[in-house]
Amino acid sequence: MKKNHILLLLFIFTTFLKGQDKKEESKFWNKILIGESMETAEQKESPAQIQITLPKKDSTSWLVNVGVSYDIASSVRNFSKIEIEYHKNTLTDKKQNNFQTGYGLTHFFSENPSTFFLNADAKYVYDGVDVKNSIASNLLFSYYGDGDDFKFNTLLNRDKKSFWFLSGFAGTQLQGIIKAKDEAAQGFIVRPLYVLGIQYNFTNKPGHTSKPIFRLWADYTGRYDLINSTSYQEKYTHLFKTGGDIFIAYWPVKVSVGASFNYGSDPIKGLRQQQFWLISLNFSRGRE
Repeated sequence: MKKNHILLLLFIFTTFLKGQDKKEESKFWNKILIGESMETAEQKESPAQIQITLPKKDSTSWLVNVGVSYDIASSVRNFSKIEIEYHKNTLTDKKQNNFQTGYGLTHFFSENPSTFFLNADAKYVYDGVDVKNSIASNLLFSYYGDGDDFKFNTLLNRDKKSFWFLSGFAGTQLQGIIKAKDEAAQGFIVRPLYVLGIQYNFTNKPGHTSKPIFRLWADYTGRYDLINSTSYQEKYTHLFKTGGDIFIAYWPVKVSVGASFNYGSDPIKGLRQQQFWLISLNFSRGRE
C-alpha cells in the first residue's frame, strides 16, 4: 500500500523556512514569481503544488505543478518576463508530463486606476506523454477595477479580515503542434477561452499588510477548438477546480497545505479529461 509522505515534506520545508534570517530581499529575488501557472500570475495567486508518494516496493509517484518567472523589464503596471513551467502527475489514472518555457507580458492600456489589460505569452511546450512539441501562445484580456464595488481582479472588502477576490479573463489560445510521435496530432489549433475565479480569504488583520490564514477558492476554464487542423477534434473542453488552503509560513515564500477537487482537462498542459481529489503542499510568491 502506498504511503503518503506529505507530512514529512511539510515538516522539512517549514523547518528550513524558520531557520532562515529574514533579511532584506535581493534585487534578484524581488523579480521572481512562483505559482502553479504563469498565465495570470500577475493578478491572481495560484500556488504551486507538490506531492510525492514513496512506496516501499512500487515506483515513486509525483504531482508537481510549478511555474517560475523572472522579470526582465517592468514599470509600475507593465511587466515582461521569462517563464518556465513543469506539470507532472503520475498519481492519477491518466498521466501528465508537460514542460513549458517562453516569454510573457502584462500590459495595461491606460494609466487610470481602473483599466483594461492584456496578459500574453509565447512559449515552447513539450508533452512527454503524447511525445509532441508545440509553439503556443495565450492572449487573455481582462479589466482591473480599483475600488470595493463589483469588479474583476481587485480585492473586495479589502479593509476587513475576510475579503473576496474575483478574477475573469477572456481571449484566445494558439497552439501549433510541429512535431509529434503521432503525425496525425500535428497541426494548428485556435481555442477561444475564458477563465473565471473566486477566492475568499481570511487574514490575521485588516488591510494590505495582513497575512492569509485560510482561503477558499474555485476556478473554471472553458475553451473550444474553433480551428483545428489535427486529426483529433476537441470541441468544448473545461477544467473546474475548487478547494481550500491553510497557510503555515509566509517567508521567503507563502506555504500552505491544501485540498482540492479537480474535474476536466487542459490540452495545453497535457492534462487529460478526468476527475480527482488532491491533498498537496503549496507554495507561491506573488508580486509585492
